[in-house]
Amino acid sequence: MSKKWTLNFEERPEDIQVSLDGKHLLIGTNHIAGSTWAGCVHVANLEEETPKFVREIECRSGVNSVAWLKEKLNSSFAIGNDDGNIFLFKSSTGKKDNNSPFKTLSGHDDLVSSVAVLGEDSLVSSSFDKSVKVWNYNSNSSTADRTLEGHLGAVTHVASSSSDTFTSVSKDKTAKFWDRRTTNGTPTNSLSFSETLHSVSFQDQNVMAICGEGSLLSVYDVRNLNECLYSHSIPNTRSFRNLTFSNGKIAAGHDDFNVYLFDFEKKSLEKKWKAHEGSVRSLASKSELLITSGWDKTVSAFSL
Repeated sequence: MSKKWTLNFEERPEDIQVSLDGKHLLIGTNHIAGSTWAGCVHVANLEEETPKFVREIECRSGVNSVAWLKEKLNSSFAIGNDDGNIFLFKSSTGKKDNNSPFKTLSGHDDLVSSVAVLGEDSLVSSSFDKSVKVWNYNSNSSTADRTLEGHLGAVTHVASSSSDTFTSVSKDKTAKFWDRRTTNGTPTNSLSFSETLHSVSFQDQNVMAICGEGSLLSVYDVRNLNECLYSHSIPNTRSFRNLTFSNGKIAAGHDDFNVYLFDFEKKSLEKKWKAHEGSVRSLASKSELLITSGWDKTVSAFSL
């Protein structure tokens, strides 16, 4: 596995996302400031052979999740923080940048574990307060349009599969499927697992992968949740922390410092390699590159 470049940080990178046009990388980081966690957001230019930072925003609380907004193609982004807030920033990189958010979305009672784009003007967020919230960030309101409560434990991640549907995973060992068009606020379906779940990702509107503790990774077609397309697990081992689809494969970052690449159609582990000197926290795909972040305070790109 060929490493193309590495970016070094003073903080732990927690989440990364490539912009829709593939030109920039958004990175959310955490670090200890005295007795509390603080954070930072970095924007790197991916058009350079070795990406260079073009933006940095310091935050008073840890940054757990980042997401580019679809409005005007990467003109703004959202971050989910330890203090329960979601902050929206303009992504302009000029010298007169204002590093204050242009909007704050408030309502979670615990840390925001993930944020994801939902349609053209909405976000969906998950939190350790056991809830999932839907927000219209173009409205005048700073509160959620919908609060969905169905999990019995902290919600660790949420991912959208269409402009209206999304899936959340939780420490309660369940995945719940939601459609914001429903009026009763209950999940449309649910899956139960034997392990705590950490991440969910969609290849398209139908094919979904979930990962968690015990090196659990499972792939489903949401149109038939009774059949698991592929499953991998090693009981009593550490966790897959995050996963993403990349060129028809699934890449998953593990607490054992490795990235695992699965060919779920062939139902096999294709390869694994040591990507970091710490837990692999997030992954993002850009063409033939797989970009990973680790608790060794680095972000690296590998050619697949």
